[in-house]
Amino acid sequence: MSNHTSQPDLLQNMQADNRRARILETVYQITEPVRPLRPLDETLAEIDRQIRSVFQPVTYFLGLVKPRLEQIVFPYALVENETVSRVPVPLHDNLSLAAWAVVNKTPFATNEGAAACPVAGLSPFNQLPSVMCAPLVVEDAAIGVICVQREAADAYSPIAFETLKTAADHLAVIVHNAILYENSEQQLAELATLYQASATMTANLDQDFVLQTVVSEMVRALQVDSCTIFVWDKDQQTLIPAAHQSHSYWQQEMAAKKGTKPLGLRRLEHLEQHPLVRRIFHTRKIESLRTDQAETPEEQELLASAGLKSVMLVPLVRREEVLGILALGEMLEPRSYGRRALRLAQNLAGQAAVAIEHAHLFSQAQRRIEELSTFHDIVLQLNTPLQLKNVLDEITQAAL
Repeated sequence: MSNHTSQPDLLQNMQADNRRARILETVYQITEPVRPLRPLDETLAEIDRQIRSVFQPVTYFLGLVKPRLEQIVFPYALVENETVSRVPVPLHDNLSLAAWAVVNKTPFATNEGAAACPVAGLSPFNQLPSVMCAPLVVEDAAIGVICVQREAADAYSPIAFETLKTAADHLAVIVHNAILYENSEQQLAELATLYQASATMTANLDQDFVLQTVVSEMVRALQVDSCTIFVWDKDQQTLIPAAHQSHSYWQQEMAAKKGTKPLGLRRLEHLEQHPLVRRIFHTRKIESLRTDQAETPEEQELLASAGLKSVMLVPLVRREEVLGILALGEMLEPRSYGRRALRLAQNLAGQAAVAIEHAHLFSQAQRRIEELSTFHDIVLQLNTPLQLKNVLDEITQAAL
């Protein structure tokens, strides 16, 4: 048996090596500018530039998976060489090749158009004959997807498909690292906010000062339009606005329009009577509303009366008792608050509840001190030579 490789086999090996080299060179071209650790938005922007440059797609989608929402969002989308805004796609959309690739964690390529596609169509653009799609998979979880399409038949060769698949493997790790980096930065910012707020609160026992610190930190950290803290007045059985902060833009607007109504829920009288607020006092859980998701006329009226597109209400709970409510409001666009916003709101609401409790205890202590002082004065008077008129006058004066 000969140990020598035949010339045809050698030629095939050389061609295979050349093909692998071309693929690796192109993958390096795509991934090298993206490798530096940076925020997710910057990473995706650079991936977008490289994919467009290398594959020259006419239609193209760069998607990220949102597991909690069970959908794919598309930070970058190109349709017929025009940048567009594409609506999210449910993970189980039977008409989406991107969803199919993500759910099955399987790349796909065709030069035969929609007829050869593993889904019912390439909705909403099913007339392009050359399609490649590759999921971004990390640790057996699909975190994103890249789809490129061109009008010409046979526009993408097998080498191009191998290049996209290999690049997707590298880009998946890069995107995953960017997500971890951004989460770490957000957590550090959150901790810094909590530390600053906590340090400010512990240095000052004045309730008004502490609550104003909370609303200011919420507006700064979450970039919300308005934040208000309402304190529950047990005697009056009502919610009283105790602190408010609005975004600098709205502060300027309010200053320019003198005589306008206050921002947000401060406009409403008897907020405590609203069904949503009563539910919060009962369940002690966070509630959110959006104009496009309000289910009852009362919820719609609440948002309309406050001039808000969305609101999040966070109970201030201390020892199983609701001491007030922290309200975050958006004026221009409905907003859904993510886990970071919820966590930060809950932590700062907890500190606000402690401040309110301390203020109540301090007020009670002050009243007790005044009572003891009065009692002390009476005792001193009683220890002096007794004159009935003086004793009665002292007791009467203390009672007034």
